[in-house]
Amino acid sequence: MTLDANEFRMRDAYRQFIQGQLAQRQIKGTWDDVIVIGYFAARRRVKLAEALSGYHLIRKDRKGWDSFLKRAVPVVAFPLMANSALVAGELAAAPGLVLVSFDRRASFPMLIELAKTVIEANADRPADRAWCQQLMGDLKFTLNRRRKVPSTLTNGIPVYACDLWIMSNFLKSGTVSHPVIPCMAEPGRHGRINVMPWWIALDEPAPTLGNLGEHAGQLGIVFKKMPTSKKNVDS
Repeated sequence: MTLDANEFRMRDAYRQFIQGQLAQRQIKGTWDDVIVIGYFAARRRVKLAEALSGYHLIRKDRKGWDSFLKRAVPVVAFPLMANSALVAGELAAAPGLVLVSFDRRASFPMLIELAKTVIEANADRPADRAWCQQLMGDLKFTLNRRRKVPSTLTNGIPVYACDLWIMSNFLKSGTVSHPVIPCMAEPGRHGRINVMPWWIALDEPAPTLGNLGEHAGQLGIVFKKMPTSKKNVDS
């Protein structure tokens, strides 16, 4: 996928944001941290195994970010489902289901119309209607799951339905109230996807958020072994 000037700007700004957040961590996931962890575990009478478990989580998260930032590109996601409490502004983060495409032929109008078709399951072909009904009826959230939309619904253009972990502080309104969600995603049939902060997408000054990267998962989820959650999403 070849990026245009604005996409290059968003990608670079996103990388700088994530790297800046990771740099603020007290534990950064490097081998030098092991000595510090051992010292604080002894001082605070914390079991070393518990302290090292937290270290390995941060280290895995840091390595995940390194690989994600190398491959991820800006992409626009079109919501199909989101947790109702997130839509109402009652949750800081919750699962959702979105449509994305890395193909330039997939225009905004085409994807908006496709999203309506999938949500309403009003496709012409019975097989396509059945696929839409199955997709919208599956309320299990599997992190970074990516399902290819039948080509008969997309005129052969690759489009994917992606399970997405949505954080409200990265949405301009704080809720899923707009028809699109800016994201960063690894192109292809499989890959990771995370919400892009709204101010990066709109090229506006960043709000004061403090250190979001202190705990793994606050910036997004990039573990190489993608965990599975049974948390539901509802329309």
